[in-house]
Amino acid sequence: MFCLLFGILFFPFILPFLLLRFIVRLLFGLVMLPFVALIVALGLVIGTIVFTFTIVASLMPLAPFALVAFVVWALTRHSRAANAIPN
Repeated sequence: MFCLLFGILFFPFILPFLLLRFIVRLLFGLVMLPFVALIVALGLVIGTIVFTFTIVASLMPLAPFALVAFVVWALTRHSRAANAIPN
């Protein structure tokens, strides 16, 4: 009962301060929005670089097998057996 009476009596006096607080918070949010967007974009770029590095580093142990496969493919690519049956 007291809170309701207090709110009804003093709301007209408190309303300008509530509106001012809302406006200040809105302006602060609008000013900070480009900085937040920049930090998010920077985080995404760094995350992409780290993800790419992680994938490359995890595939490095397979490099010797890929090298052997490439050498075998390069040697057999122009052999007579490969050209005997086209396609």
